[in-house]
Amino acid sequence: MRSYYISGEPTVDQYINLGCAMGNNAYGGERNEVYISNLLFGMPYRNSLGDYGAMGWDGVFRSTSTINNLSTAVALGFVNCNRDQHDALLLGIGVNSDGDSFHLISGDHGKNWSTMIQQLNERMASYDMGDRVVFSGGLNLEPEFNEPSVSYNWINNYLSVYKNSLNIVGAAMDCPTNYPPIEPRVGYSVPANCFVNNWNQSDVLIQNFLLDTNRLRSIPEIYSEDYQAQQWYRIGLLSYLTYSITIKFTTTTSQEGACQQYPQDPSCQPRTNSPQDAHDYLLTEIQSDPYNRVIPGLTLTTDFKWFKNGAP
Repeated sequence: MRSYYISGEPTVDQYINLGCAMGNNAYGGERNEVYISNLLFGMPYRNSLGDYGAMGWDGVFRSTSTINNLSTAVALGFVNCNRDQHDALLLGIGVNSDGDSFHLISGDHGKNWSTMIQQLNERMASYDMGDRVVFSGGLNLEPEFNEPSVSYNWINNYLSVYKNSLNIVGAAMDCPTNYPPIEPRVGYSVPANCFVNNWNQSDVLIQNFLLDTNRLRSIPEIYSEDYQAQQWYRIGLLSYLTYSITIKFTTTTSQEGACQQYPQDPSCQPRTNSPQDAHDYLLTEIQSDPYNRVIPGLTLTTDFKWFKNGAP
């Protein structure tokens, strides 16, 4: 199932068409299937009127009220066009952990975002669609965007208001591919530095998984070849060795669609993974563990594309 970076000025009808395309693509035949998608609206932002929302890559501010309506349109399109009429969509509505002003608004923004997600799920229940589309918050969490304390603050405040789940579309950028060692030895419990904005492996582990193991859904980015899968396997290994917690990976994401649209993007070089590649690379790493210290529960995949000018 596709996920989307939101840009441009699509109309509400075009958001309905986007959901309709998801519904058509989700046809599961005789079995009821569960699919996952994420809509990323840009950087967390508060405008001069005090409205919370997101500043898009196109420089357009969208308030939480506007995002609520656009997200509802996608959900309605999915349900109306799903040929199976029983498939379910886990739809994450998110922002990036990016932006200079994020330091100042992270706590209140996280609470406001959680309120919006609660309102979306209540709206689905009022339409008798609560079992067809379940909304989660979303945070595209990459160490290059900000220091770890900023995203910690946003996540903790998001989780403090309502019991909504949260999709963490995460990168383990610059974290090691060969540590902790597979064979235990003295010193394995010390997290390694990831060498960007004071992140280390424990920051990545805690914010993607351990802040709330029941409500955080980690969606590792496996965009380029297989080294990112190696980084994430070592994060899972660190969890077992340091906290005695066995991590279960359920979902992967790639960005083949976005790279087909913009092949000149540096993040698309030298090679871009397909959704199947991303899944297989991470599964291979997890299954290589000789002591089964990371659980290979990979059942969901998604792939990012730009939703621009109303074209799904």
